[in-house]
This record gives sequence, structure tokens and C-alpha cells, in this order.
Amino acid sequence: MAGKLDENQVQVLETNFRDVAPDLTEFVVSFGYGDIYSRKNLDPKMRQIATIAALTAMRTAHPQLAFHIQASLKVGLPGEK
Repeated sequence: MAGKLDENQVQVLETNFRDVAPDLTEFVVSFGYGDIYSRKNLDPKMRQIATIAALTAMRTAHPQLAFHIQASLKVGLPGEK
């Protein structure tokens, strides 16, 4: 599932967490994508809208927001009009 949002995401997580917590990638992928993203209550487009709204409201998650904006385009949300 992680590949649907970004085909390199697992590799990026592994690189980012390698020195700090090498097992963290497995937890992020299995929980974030396995338990949360695969739920059927929201389709991928609505899930990205909700995620972008939450990250925007936080005002402190700029890298995550940038990732999910790009991911929203990959799941079919329209870009700028």
C-alpha cells in the first residue's frame, strides 16, 4: 500500500530511521498502511483530503504535508485549477 502513495516511501523511511530506530519503518508501514490506510471507511481520495486538512491544522508537519499533497495527486485528486 505504501507504494500507492510513493513508490520510494519505504526506502525513504528506512534511510531516515536507520541510525535512530531501524525497526521503526516496519511499525510505520504495518500500522500506518496496514491498519489505518487499508480501512474501508474512506476511499483514498477522501483519506488524503482528511490527512492534508489535519496536517495543515497542525502547522508543524511540513514534510508530511508535502508528502501527502504529492500522494493526493497520485490517488487521483486534481491539481491546481
